[in-house]
Amino acid sequence: MKPEPSHPLPLTQPPQGYHCGVARQAGAGGLDYFKNALVCASGSHIMSETLYKICPRDAWRQAVEAGAFAGAPVDMRDGYIHFSTSAQVTETAAKHFAGQEDLMLVAVDAAALGEALRWEPSRGGALFPHLYGPLAMTAVLSAEALPLGPGGAHLFPQGIVS
Repeated sequence: MKPEPSHPLPLTQPPQGYHCGVARQAGAGGLDYFKNALVCASGSHIMSETLYKICPRDAWRQAVEAGAFAGAPVDMRDGYIHFSTSAQVTETAAKHFAGQEDLMLVAVDAAALGEALRWEPSRGGALFPHLYGPLAMTAVLSAEALPLGPGGAHLFPQGIVS
């Protein structure tokens, strides 16, 4: 069995406007695996970024009462909580929540998520943030309604979408 390298290697260029990407190393048998840490070009951990989770209002209310968000059904099925960056969240809303009312937009401090947060390729090969564990309320910056506009698209608060 080939030993794993002791330092992370960049997977791809990070998303435009971001200085960090996912760490990827060659594993045994030449297969790649994703390291459980985010690194910047300098090798340091990710700077504070705001991530976004869209979820039904009832699910968010239950999470607040429980003290943590375990995820929506899609998150539980996939084994991680799906997040989006400000550059990704409008497309996420359009693709996965089209026409849905009674949604919440939850802003989360990425740095507060620690090593359970991983950036992995998803839609079109773009890196998306995935949380492998529950979302603690201490990492939440805000949660607000995500209403539908007259044309059926969600209306995001000013300053969210980049």
